[in-house]
Amino acid sequence: MTPHIHFITDIQHPEEPDILTPFKDHDLLIQDEHGNNLVTVAAPDGGWTHELLEATNKDLPQSITDDMILDARLGGRFVGLGQFVGSTEI
Repeated sequence: MTPHIHFITDIQHPEEPDILTPFKDHDLLIQDEHGNNLVTVAAPDGGWTHELLEATNKDLPQSITDDMILDARLGGRFVGLGQFVGSTEI
């Protein structure tokens, strides 16, 4: 099974905060459960969108497996409720 990071940066209800815009120009960091950086992806011109973040799933290196617990952060900062941009779901 291919690992997939579920990003929580899309706004689904008007009362949800925009957690992406303040960090859209920061690099995306994919980290393991111990906080070790596994992948760094430079922010695209114009900054990240939810769709661009989701698209990074197709380019995860083979060293990342579906049994790993992953966190995704922008600019090394936790953002939003739950203090993360995205994580794998078990």
